[in-house]
Amino acid sequence: MRKRRIRGGSSQLTDLLLGVDIGTASVKGTVVNSQGEVVLHSSVDLPPVRVLRNTAQFDPMEWWEAFRALIARMRNGLDIATIRAVCIGGQGPSLVAVDERGNPTYDSLIWMDRRAAEEAASVSVATETKVDAYLLEPKMLWLKNHEPKAYDQHTNS
Repeated sequence: MRKRRIRGGSSQLTDLLLGVDIGTASVKGTVVNSQGEVVLHSSVDLPPVRVLRNTAQFDPMEWWEAFRALIARMRNGLDIATIRAVCIGGQGPSLVAVDERGNPTYDSLIWMDRRAAEEAASVSVATETKVDAYLLEPKMLWLKNHEPKAYDQHTNS
């Protein structure tokens, strides 16, 4: 976990914007002032993605815990009431199937996961267009075909 304050006199610490990037290796946050100057930056490292042959998956709760740690750390550096807007971006397309309470039903099939090649070919035939296993639709079909319990928990929500 890294944190650094870049700029900041008291006049620069109002009307702040928070940007968060949920990436493959870390969750990063940057606060900028209304002049676009970086006020605070911090990051929390993530455990390695599990990669085996053509699969790449990650426990979505690791993203959530890293996000919570990032926000807690950044709150120590500024008054949270001065944040006027938040933008959160993440890697994609990464499938995170959740139940009715928002709890993950299976590991996320992240952007580099290629296990849904057969499902992508089926969607390509059905739509008469090239569909890649990288996309969400083939990943969702893979989940339905190979992990029906996780899929059913997701679809019954």
